[in-house]
Amino acid sequence: MYGRQEKNTKNDKYCEFSSIKELCNECSITSEKIYLVPRMTTKIKKSTIKGIAREKKEVVPLYITKIPKCVSKFKNLRVLSFDAEDLNVGKIKKIENLEKLEKLEYLGLDNNLIEKIEGIDNLKNLKELFLESNKIKKIENLDKLVNLETLVLSNQMDFNKKKKGIEKIENLDKLVNLKELFMTDNNIDRIEGLDNLVNLEVITLNENNIKDLGGLEHLKKLKQVYLGKGLEKTSKLKTLTHLKDLIFLSIEELFVDDVEVLDQILINNRKLNEINGYFTFERPIMNRNEEIEFDSILEGVKEIGGYIIRDYHEEHTKVRI
Repeated sequence: MYGRQEKNTKNDKYCEFSSIKELCNECSITSEKIYLVPRMTTKIKKSTIKGIAREKKEVVPLYITKIPKCVSKFKNLRVLSFDAEDLNVGKIKKIENLEKLEKLEYLGLDNNLIEKIEGIDNLKNLKELFLESNKIKKIENLDKLVNLETLVLSNQMDFNKKKKGIEKIENLDKLVNLKELFMTDNNIDRIEGLDNLVNLEVITLNENNIKDLGGLEHLKKLKQVYLGKGLEKTSKLKTLTHLKDLIFLSIEELFVDDVEVLDQILINNRKLNEINGYFTFERPIMNRNEEIEFDSILEGVKEIGGYIIRDYHEEHTKVRI
């Protein structure tokens, strides 16, 4: 996902681990790439029924509960992943013991229970930081990561309170080399704090509460934009006409009150070649001429989700693009 690095099993400086013991005792000190490989283990559960002792075997996940201190000995480490995605469960609650990994370029901590971004100030060579599916509520402590190119903070869900995590885009001013920002499935209602991200090429904001695109107009290098259902009118898309390098646009759902705005976007964004979305029109397309007019607006787009479906209803027309 998101273009993460591939494992290189032919590299003798590559190591996999499933337990802290394996990591600390079996991975070579010269390792450059270390990956968590979650696995299941057999647990014996003892019980007594009617005075008779019984044993039952259960297959349970083998959890990694923390980042151990021994990680600091891997001074040549470039890639470190504690991502428990294969089991969709993780137990790491705190980012720690990484201070000496100054050569680290990729850190994967998806699918854990991390509540705070911390303990990474010394990772000045870090280029990719994956923190998807944790319990983070605030973007913070990233100022020293001046070489960061990819930041993934999607799906910060508090499962107990059933509340989505991050509510504000903030504290990203120093990340001037950032190219990809993934913020899908949070609780953000406003685009802000992005003015300094002049090299940003990809941003995902779907599954949030955003109703206005103000805050994107200064990001001239944006190539891919993913938006959610909050945009109420086509006029909200006018900001996108300033993005001359835009090649992909995804909008989960949009009420089209002004077809000319779509036309204007395509005229100004000559590189745009793919649009995905579910568009609801203000009034039905009643005849073939109006259908041709809509097609002409999209004729510069090479891919339109592969198909267009038109539903002719009494009150409106829906177009799946």
